[in-house]
Amino acid sequence: MRIEKEKGRKTISTSIFCTLLFGGLENLLLVMLHLDLEDINILFDIYPYVFVKKAWIEHVVAQGEMYYVLNKFFAWYYFKMKKPGAYVKSMATRELNKKLVA
Repeated sequence: MRIEKEKGRKTISTSIFCTLLFGGLENLLLVMLHLDLEDINILFDIYPYVFVKKAWIEHVVAQGEMYYVLNKFFAWYYFKMKKPGAYVKSMATRELNKKLVA
């Protein structure tokens, strides 16, 4: 039973990575929400750190309160922020202001 679950998970991971590779980093929200940490680590092997961080801020952090706790974790774990809560709030506000001005 466990083997079947792992096989299914790998199929899902592969399809999500294909979506990311062919759809661009606009699909980063899909990838970061549905993959494991091991799979997300692969993002940093595929794309430069700065590129992933920019896409994360524009597409995931911009979702606001909906994924606040997850974004705090990503800010702490992947981007080494000392105050992840404050960072996520300030980036979410910045993205909201960009949308309101444009």
